[in-house]
Amino acid sequence: GCSLAKPRPPVYCAAAGDNLHVAAVMEYFKRNSTIERVLAPLVRSDRLELLVADDSRTDYATFAKHLRGTGRFLVYLHNLHEIRAYNRLARMTSAPILAMLQDDDVAPARDVWLNDAIKLFRSLPKLSVLGGFRGRMDLGLIMDKRHNFYNGPKYGPMPSDPSEQKKCCNPLKHKEKKSGVPFMYVYKVNMGPVLYRRDKFMELGMFNNKMSCVGDAGIGFDFEFSIRAWKFNTRVGIYYSKFEFDIAEGSSGTHAGIQNQIRHANEMHNNNVLYQMYPNFHHAKGTKLAMSSLKELVVTDPTWVPPNDSSATIDLCRYSISTCKMAAQNPADGNKKFQALFENFEREILEEKKAKWLAARQQIRSRELEQRERESSRTPRLSDREAKARDDRRTRRVSVRGDRRDRGDTRQNDRSGVRTERVWYKTFANGAEKYVVGNKQ
Repeated sequence: GCSLAKPRPPVYCAAAGDNLHVAAVMEYFKRNSTIERVLAPLVRSDRLELLVADDSRTDYATFAKHLRGTGRFLVYLHNLHEIRAYNRLARMTSAPILAMLQDDDVAPARDVWLNDAIKLFRSLPKLSVLGGFRGRMDLGLIMDKRHNFYNGPKYGPMPSDPSEQKKCCNPLKHKEKKSGVPFMYVYKVNMGPVLYRRDKFMELGMFNNKMSCVGDAGIGFDFEFSIRAWKFNTRVGIYYSKFEFDIAEGSSGTHAGIQNQIRHANEMHNNNVLYQMYPNFHHAKGTKLAMSSLKELVVTDPTWVPPNDSSATIDLCRYSISTCKMAAQNPADGNKKFQALFENFEREILEEKKAKWLAARQQIRSRELEQRERESSRTPRLSDREAKARDDRRTRRVSVRGDRRDRGDTRQNDRSGVRTERVWYKTFANGAEKYVVGNKQ
């Protein structure tokens, strides 16, 4: 009879979650200097399905070399940019976790970033978005007009660029109870890498295509999805992925040329339109939800104090004093609470500068004293005979009478009328002395 009618052995399926794996989704555009480093740790992992969108249609030979074997996919697109590329690749996989990656970030050599992320997703059922780069809380008393958002505290690894370190970032001072992985809830996360529960990602509608035109930078689409996740009763957090970030040399991609101008214009527009998309939720109510969720975590630093609007504003003023000055001078931007806070801040800054100046001056004096002590300790001690010879070579003053014109270097004593002149004695090795009047020889 038909083979299909024959009894078949039962199919063994692992328990739900036991074989949890991750689909790494990356959008690539003309970064051939970085692609081999970026791909190397990803293709070595046996827990990753890898999907690459070659949005520039270049470097096929490099991809063909690395993307061999099962679970490796290369998709040719045509300059759709991140939002649309990520959405298309998310539909191609059935992996329960999506890891959205950047083409200039390098994953750790081992799968520790995957293991920690999977632990967090298993321990926190309501967690739908997990950032591995940077997270934010929208706290503050004034809007930062450079970006059209409340530039509150940032969390994540410290940037390698020294010029960026004063702006970022606060370390994570919480951990998840069950797994012990350093983690905290945040209101928004920045792209690269960010991991999503695929079912929630699809249920919430994926990334919003209206955050940019085709081919333009969709700056802010990661923020918008974070806000949407909180709005629909799921959660957003951040952990240490231990990626190496921004390995591309110089300004490239949307950070260079005309694309940088388009990027900034989109950022200003998108950050502002979020208030129209989520009225009465963004940013105050959403940030409050994120802050209250921190109570469920374990605090690892006993000195940690929850940030608030005032402390966030002080942090903003410390690295962008011009923004705060403009807001304080403009009644439309600065409220009374902020203006009073800023006045106190300026006084504190002046006191800090004065204290630093005094400390620096004290350090200089201390170094000078130490230098003198070292020099005096290196000076050899003279014997009595050497000390007497030294004294004999010093200037002696004698009183003489005579005409000032005949005596050269002479001075008049106002009281006695006695003229004085400098007389120098130099003792030679043979005991002879040379007598010199006026100038030392």
